[in-house]
Amino acid sequence: MATVDKIKNDLVRTINLMKKNIVLYQKADSDKQEKYKKIAVKLTKKKKQLEAALENGLESLYADAELDLNELRIIIRNEIQKVIINEVDVFGAAPTTSTDTPELEDAFNDLEKDIKRTDIDAPESEQYFGYESSVYLKKILNGEFVTIISKPNKNKPYTLGYYRRVIGKIVLNGKDINLEMIEKGMAWHFKKYQKSQPIKDRYSYNKAENEARKKNVGLWLGKNPLAPWTWRELNKKR
Repeated sequence: MATVDKIKNDLVRTINLMKKNIVLYQKADSDKQEKYKKIAVKLTKKKKQLEAALENGLESLYADAELDLNELRIIIRNEIQKVIINEVDVFGAAPTTSTDTPELEDAFNDLEKDIKRTDIDAPESEQYFGYESSVYLKKILNGEFVTIISKPNKNKPYTLGYYRRVIGKIVLNGKDINLEMIEKGMAWHFKKYQKSQPIKDRYSYNKAENEARKKNVGLWLGKNPLAPWTWRELNKKR
């Protein structure tokens, strides 16, 4: 028998799917919008079924809603992937617990795709300011569609790192999110590979870190914060 918490969780999932469907509708050409209208009707029906099941404890209503909800989730996931392929330079790779890899919420979360931000390094989740860095990044991304700028490599339009994560610059509404993370003291400029960085980015990232240090912004409030690459070296699993 379905628990109240499970029904509530599925109701939240349904509402999130409705939000994603709205984004898909807004981005679609007029000839494709009809598809999303039909999905919206189905999702609205599921929402009402779940609300009725929650209010009246009708198990049969919940069973029907749960089945259709999983099918609708797959449909929307596939539609989102099409939009991402068309609108984002790259997408990709395996999940990780590192806070320098944002779980791009809503559409990207649904696809379970992560991006390794190039030329910066944020504190690991177990480090000082790791939590704050992660929360700040999720806040500014806020489930928006973003552009990932990555160098083509090995017959692919993007570069994959050691953990098969796409390495790239995150751009939201024309703004360099990697740079903002440095400016706000949420990440270091990762200078190890700065020679491969465009000169303009190399200069602006380096300048942003120096200014954040001087102003004691973000992680620079702490006394001698440990760089994440040093922390990882010291905490390797043996």
